[in-house]
Amino acid sequence: METLIFAAIAVFFAIRLFAALGKDEHSHHEDLPAKTTPDSETKDVKDNVVPLSKKIDLKKASKNKNLKEKIRELQDRDPEFNDQQFLAGAAKAFEAVQVAFAEADFKTLQNLLDDAVFKAFKREIEKREARQESHSNRVVAINNIEIKNIELNKDTALITVEFESEQIMLVKDKENRIIEGDPQIPEKLNDVWTFAREVQSYDPNWKLVSTSD
Repeated sequence: METLIFAAIAVFFAIRLFAALGKDEHSHHEDLPAKTTPDSETKDVKDNVVPLSKKIDLKKASKNKNLKEKIRELQDRDPEFNDQQFLAGAAKAFEAVQVAFAEADFKTLQNLLDDAVFKAFKREIEKREARQESHSNRVVAINNIEIKNIELNKDTALITVEFESEQIMLVKDKENRIIEGDPQIPEKLNDVWTFAREVQSYDPNWKLVSTSD
């Protein structure tokens, strides 16, 4: 699927996730207050969080000399930025966007994507609905995640991340018959996503601004 990009995670969870992207674990910012949820809902959320593969090397990005310099430059502007925390959050965000797209969860997508990407996703969802098709997506594993590039344009930071994942992606027709994908065999996929944020902004959220494969 052309640049097509979370199970339906609540918007509350999604906002907290992106607010945490790139923030040092010792940050003094207070977390949002916890919500009390029924055990069944708690189980659903836990079931929808992708387990990071043991093969993931979150230290890989900082071994690249050029990226180390870019990370230091970004930290000069935003002292709370931490590349390891960013990657851990990006891995969870990756699954969340995938599932929100599959389930046509516009509210979640609008919170996580910039306007141009959101409009592109919305068009693709409307096209498949016009064909009376439904999608489902499960991220089985993220085998590797790596920062490929960091750009600092005036007050905006853009971080490009490559994901190597295994996913079960199904397309069903109006009769609920599978017309694409295999429910038993995951596809191995490579995706490159770019996240952006104004580093001097009081808004801590990162937005997905581009996708490719």
